[in-house]
Amino acid sequence: MKKALFVLLTASALFANAADKEPQIQSNSSSVTDNAFINSIAAASIGMGAKEPLAISETQANGKQTLIVSGSNGTTCRIPVANNHMTGISCK
Repeated sequence: MKKALFVLLTASALFANAADKEPQIQSNSSSVTDNAFINSIAAASIGMGAKEPLAISETQANGKQTLIVSGSNGTTCRIPVANNHMTGISCK
C-alpha cells in the first residue's frame, strides 16, 4: 500500500511539473485535432521521461487507436486512446 501511494505521488508530481508549460511539439501526424488533448498526451509523456521537442504519430495496436510520442532523447511512449481519453501509457 505504501509503495502504491509513493508511486502515485511521484507520478502526480512528475505530471504537475510537466503541465506547468505548454509542451514543445515538433510534429503531430496523428488524426487527433483536439489541441488540449494533444498537450495532455505530450505532458504525460514528458512526465514519463520523454524530452522535448516531441513527435506524435498514430498507429492501431490490437484494434485500438494508439498514439506514439517520441522524445528527442529516444524515449518513446505508446498511449492507447479511446474517445479522447488516455487508457494507458507505456514508455521505453
